[in-house]
Amino acid sequence: MDFSIPRRQSYSAILFFIYRLFKTIVRQVWPILLAFVFGKESFKSTLIYVVIGVSVLILIFSIISFFKYYFYIKDDELIVEKGVFQKSKMNIPFERIQTINFEQSLFHQFFNVVKLEIDTAGSKGSEFSFAALDQEVAASLRDLILTEKSKTQLDPEGRNSEMSIESDQPAEVTVMKLSLNELIKVGLGQNHFRSFFLIVIFFSWSFDQLREIGFSPDQMMDELNRDAVEYGKIAFIVLALLAVMISLIISLSRTILRYYDFRLIRSKDGFKVISGLLNRRQVSAKDHKIQIVSWADNPLKRMMNMFDVYLKQASSVQVQNKKSIVIPGCNAENLSQLKNYYFKSYEWENLTEFGISKKFIARRMLYLGLIPFVFLFSGSYFLLGPGFAIATIIWLPLIYFANLVAFKKWKISLNEHILYVRHGLFGNYYKSLRIYKIQNISISQSIYQRRNDLADVIIYTASGRLSLPYLPLNTANQLVDYIAFRIETDIRHWM
Repeated sequence: MDFSIPRRQSYSAILFFIYRLFKTIVRQVWPILLAFVFGKESFKSTLIYVVIGVSVLILIFSIISFFKYYFYIKDDELIVEKGVFQKSKMNIPFERIQTINFEQSLFHQFFNVVKLEIDTAGSKGSEFSFAALDQEVAASLRDLILTEKSKTQLDPEGRNSEMSIESDQPAEVTVMKLSLNELIKVGLGQNHFRSFFLIVIFFSWSFDQLREIGFSPDQMMDELNRDAVEYGKIAFIVLALLAVMISLIISLSRTILRYYDFRLIRSKDGFKVISGLLNRRQVSAKDHKIQIVSWADNPLKRMMNMFDVYLKQASSVQVQNKKSIVIPGCNAENLSQLKNYYFKSYEWENLTEFGISKKFIARRMLYLGLIPFVFLFSGSYFLLGPGFAIATIIWLPLIYFANLVAFKKWKISLNEHILYVRHGLFGNYYKSLRIYKIQNISISQSIYQRRNDLADVIIYTASGRLSLPYLPLNTANQLVDYIAFRIETDIRHWM
């Protein structure tokens, strides 16, 4: 396709312009809409004409915006011109473009179009997006930009970037898929406390809204409390089971909606994830932009031999979820295959492993053990009696055991190529990154650490920071010096 000629988006983009404007206005005037629903009849009739008038204006403005919106390519730049009352022109050089992602809501799928998002170096979210492009146009535009961009990505000796896979390998390889049964397992292994808190927040918000419009849910809650007192333990068990069941349903529903027909694809220079039921997304993560590869499990996931993998990408601000690609339900084989695609086999050789200081346990026992125990013991003694107060003593051995497990799990490994960290308590968290991608490294000491010759090492990357706690000061200094040396002597760029 000839993108040197200015072209518009698909005509269905008009509908998305209308929706975007309408949503913006509704967010600003929703109190008036509530008054419309519960107000007097005379006020309703007046507001109907206002709504009709505003809707007509939105329609006209959206149509004009569509016909004033052009994009084209010139001199290795993507140029977008738009504006009704005020013209604007955006020029984005290909070299700044990092990823081009596709998204399809139900409406996009109905009209056979995609939302195309362009992410550039230094942007918090996407630089900008096209509301609706024909799939063929979007694919051609993406391929053209990335092909032209790859021609300029050469190393100091003039070869293609060292991240690229050899040319004799297929352009794309499907690394893993998630079937419906696997999706259900992923949903069962999610954090159900999050779903439970969503339920609590939803009901709290609903009660507040009911009170604001004149209804009183307090009477209903009083009746539930009387029933709970009357039926005692049975009511408590039923409510608990109901909460667990609803939490499971929410977790499963969110998982299926988000990861339906999940596919992880390996391209020549990165990964691509396609997933979603109602909102279908295609997100890319180029090797040069990935800063940290991490994976994690929890007791449920370990029982099902599953990990959640995170490809954390470069961002100009503190990394957000939208900047990280999540790969759920990886088994050990999938995880090994993914690591082999991104890392070279020699990068994992001759790793030197060390742990953290045992002072880690003593300090956490003070903050998480002794101080909370004083409050628990005192509160139980005065409110519930000496018997309950004595029972709170079990808090101390539990916290000590938890801190001991956390201490033993803290392992740090490195060689001249990568830094690999493992930690956790109930779950296990693993983080790995190439040393040359580290942007800054520093040492931090509290008063307690200074007295005991300890330090935290803080590692900064373009996707966030990593803290290595309670290292002996000598070890921390050696680690900082070594990593600084490796960074200074490596000619590769961090992105």
